[in-house]
Amino acid sequence: MMPIDHKRIQALAMWGGFYRCPTTGRILEQLPGDDKVLCNCGHSNPNVPQEQTERTGVHIVRFLHAATVDEYLAQERERRK
Repeated sequence: MMPIDHKRIQALAMWGGFYRCPTTGRILEQLPGDDKVLCNCGHSNPNVPQEQTERTGVHIVRFLHAATVDEYLAQERERRK
């Protein structure tokens, strides 16, 4: 099993950021340089202007609440139990 510091470094290197789904609260990974995150909740962010919510399966990052890498790692530990 990989120590938590190595997992943190790996997650920070792989992902551009971490954000909360406005519907489920699940922490989502942002690809480096992307302005959106993929999500399968089926809902758009209520803060996004209507014309930008046509896409399905994505949330626009600038309208999301940021999460930390530690919150992301805790979520993934729980998911793997």
